[in-house]
Parts: sequence; C-alpha cells; structure tokens
Amino acid sequence: MPITAAAGDAFAHKFAKQFAAGFAGNNHAVTMEGLLAPKLSWDWSDATVGEGAPADIMDIFSKSWGMMVDNFVLIDPTVVVDTTNSKVVIAGTLIINITGGVAGETNLVKNPITFILTVDKEQVTRWEAYWDNENADMLAALGKVSALMKK
Repeated sequence: MPITAAAGDAFAHKFAKQFAAGFAGNNHAVTMEGLLAPKLSWDWSDATVGEGAPADIMDIFSKSWGMMVDNFVLIDPTVVVDTTNSKVVIAGTLIINITGGVAGETNLVKNPITFILTVDKEQVTRWEAYWDNENADMLAALGKVSALMKK
C-alpha cells in the first residue's frame, strides 16, 4: 500500500527516535514496539539476515549491537520517501558509543548509516541497514570492548 510523503517522513523520525532510545537500556523490544510488522524480513551489512517476528530480530539485536552500544546519535538525517513503493530511507552520519556495558568505557565511532524500510500500515515489513562494516575505528572499539567483557 502506498505511503504519503508526509506519513513517510513522520514515520522515519518516529522510527529513528524510538530506535535510538533502545540503546541506553538495551531494550529495543520495548522502544520499537508497534513499529515492526508481525512478520518482517531484515538484511544488514553485518550479515544479519532473516525473517520472522519482531521478537526474533530484537533477540538477535539485544545480543549484538544492543549489548555493545549504549548511545546512538544519528546526526541530521536525510529522509527520502518512495511513495510508489512504500519505502522510507533514512541516511546520515552516525555516532555510536561502543562500551559493551563495561563501566568507564567510552569508544565513540563515527560511521555513516542508511536504513531502507519497507512500510505497510505504519509498520516495517522489511528492514535493510547499510554501513561500513569494516570501519577501522568500529572494529578496534568492538575488539577492545569484547576483550574487556571476557575479563
């Protein structure tokens, strides 16, 4: 079902806000409630690919990025709405803090990101996410924090 430009823009900002809110407590299942369709598919740069219920992707996320990152700031995102194909694109510079929940850790990483969301009835049915998964600063921070978490 087609989406209007205004509805797509509003959805993009709501999605970005609620997604970012989930990092502080690694509780995306709560903050994203209602934004994801009962069945959706996903395909991300880190090879997270699949389909299922929102609980499936939120479980994967809570054990990966949700656990490793405690702050997610998307700076001045650009939103493009494909009204014909019900796609909402959110792109911008991302700053994340990779801590793994380790007290006193701060590892700020800058890495552009793009979300391509297929939306039906104000819910995501397909979630594509693209970023530089080989960003040197990100890999260094993930390696450092992973080692600290093993101690």
